[in-house]
Amino acid sequence: MNIPMSQRIICRFSLVIILVLFSKQLSAVVHIPDYIKKDTSTHTREVVSLLYVYDSISLDNWDSGIVILKRALAKSEKTNLSWGICYTLYKIGLEYYNQGYHKESFDYLLKSAKQAERPENIYVTNMLYNTLGNNYSSTGQFALALSYYYKALAAIHKKAIKNGAKPEIPRSPDSVDIYTNIGILWARLGDFNYALQTFILAEKIRDRNNDTVKASNLYLNIGSCYLGLGNLQLAEAYNNKAIIFNNREASKQIHRFACLSAIAHIKKEYAKALKYLDSAENVQGDNNTPAYKHANITISKGTIYLDMKNYSMAKPLLLDGYTAAKKMQHIELLEEVEPILAKLYATTGE
Repeated sequence: MNIPMSQRIICRFSLVIILVLFSKQLSAVVHIPDYIKKDTSTHTREVVSLLYVYDSISLDNWDSGIVILKRALAKSEKTNLSWGICYTLYKIGLEYYNQGYHKESFDYLLKSAKQAERPENIYVTNMLYNTLGNNYSSTGQFALALSYYYKALAAIHKKAIKNGAKPEIPRSPDSVDIYTNIGILWARLGDFNYALQTFILAEKIRDRNNDTVKASNLYLNIGSCYLGLGNLQLAEAYNNKAIIFNNREASKQIHRFACLSAIAHIKKEYAKALKYLDSAENVQGDNNTPAYKHANITISKGTIYLDMKNYSMAKPLLLDGYTAAKKMQHIELLEEVEPILAKLYATTGE
């Protein structure tokens, strides 16, 4: 199916919901390396204990989670615990990234990157570089994003060799996330064919490792690429395939509704498209991405109303979404919404 030029803008914009909103990383899971677990010193135990407290509360209370991480950072700095400094800086940066606070996120992540150069922090590097890649990608700095994604893959390789793997490029489960993010980046740039190839590579690694956890994300992203390529049949097929693996997690439900809305939008089934966005908006339990969720869904609704020629509904929604995107300083969202607003003003003569 060939999507007309006017519809291609809508399709790519709808993909912002699907590909940007769901590049969020799971933050409230702590990864403590074995050598730290075996460290019985009091100051190390205190830092680890704080991290476990953070792990137990941060999904429900973001503010308290940040406070606890900063306490763990202060204790690590006081005792010069290199891993604690590197890891807590990374976790704080990740939390700010997930909330859309990119400037604050960069501040902490780049400080962590300096600590990550030390050999004892090898277990932080791939997660850190992946998050830096996501942050640069979200702010439109795609070349830097790619460089950090490949640094993350190199860190996975180095860690695998250290643990006794063969010298060839490891296809570990960790690399699935990196290849997925590389695919998301190319989709954002509009190269859905290259993005699709990258997602399929990630899918092969996932299959080799029988990793059912990552299956849903991959199938949703592959479906999004087919949507971008105008193949609505395969887009729906992969969307339905994703449901088999996970249809309860909040972010996956929102992703599914967003994809279905985009498909309905392209088919000009506007009422159905709006209904799917309402369903996405009403999903409970997705507390990590409120700003993204609001901006994306609001702008998408405005775009649908614009195509329905309901300008009185379209204008406040698009302006609300634009304001939210500007507040987040999210370059890509702004680049997507500005031509939509321009189309509105050109049509209404404002």
